Amino acid sequence: TVSLALRGEDERARLRISAMREDMAAALLPARLGVEYRAIVPRAAGVLDEIGAGPPDPDLAWMPVERDLLAEFCRAASELPGIRLRRDDAQDRQMRAYIQMLAEEALADLAVARQPTGAQ
Repeated sequence: TVSLALRGEDERARLRISAMREDMAAALLPARLGVEYRAIVPRAAGVLDEIGAGPPDPDLAWMPVERDLLAEFCRAASELPGIRLRRDDAQDRQMRAYIQMLAEEALADLAVARQPTGAQ
């Protein structure tokens, strides 16, 4: 991808980066959540309480992704080491596809949440 950009093949580089973002949604999700969190750090007192119990007002939530979705993402991801130890390639592929689907859904929620009010 870098070599494409260096050779001036910007459009091909953009397409490759776009494909990488789709293919690596599970890796991008924690980073995107970190960006969302850092954007509100000044008012982030009690974030752990919010994660565990929810905010008193949903409009004040820093995390625009449903907790149940993130919990399922984390649960599924936590199963990967055990699957790898068992060397179950079919289950590994199936679990990775499931994790990828959950991450894509969460990233879509983040994208919608970032849109200005009324643009949704």
